[in-house]
Amino acid sequence: MSGQGAAAQPKQSSSNAELRGGRWHNVGVPTEKSKDFRGSSRRLLRRLQHETTLSQRASWDALYSSILRQYIQGQPLPALLDTVVRQVELRLPGWLCAVMRVDEAQCLRPLVGPSLPANYSAHIDGLAIGPSVGSCGAAAWHRKRLDRKSTRLNSSHVKRSRM
Repeated sequence: MSGQGAAAQPKQSSSNAELRGGRWHNVGVPTEKSKDFRGSSRRLLRRLQHETTLSQRASWDALYSSILRQYIQGQPLPALLDTVVRQVELRLPGWLCAVMRVDEAQCLRPLVGPSLPANYSAHIDGLAIGPSVGSCGAAAWHRKRLDRKSTRLNSSHVKRSRM
């Protein structure tokens, strides 16, 4: 007898199977159950993303309403701006925000920037605006919102080693 003493192995059920723990398991063969799970998990992920987007939008809308209500109640502008900047930084971790104004001499004047290093604020206070004067100076010059990333891509951006 040729099989004596040797453990009998179960028959392989398909060509896409592997033997694990003495049993054959399908590998890489989608079943109706796995297709249904993938479909329902995709739908769940889309719904969670949609709900997250709605929640974030509601959060921003609530901030807007709060700031508007404080303005109507006569809250001073510096306090309102401080609240806006702090709330933006709270909602966008890793971001540093500031509000600047341009004076009559076309120079930057920081109004609010609670998270900016003091030496950075001191450096840009009185800095003339221009198309290649960092992200703040360039944004004021172009009269549009810019960030450090977009000005870094601009070849005319002057690097400031003192900052």
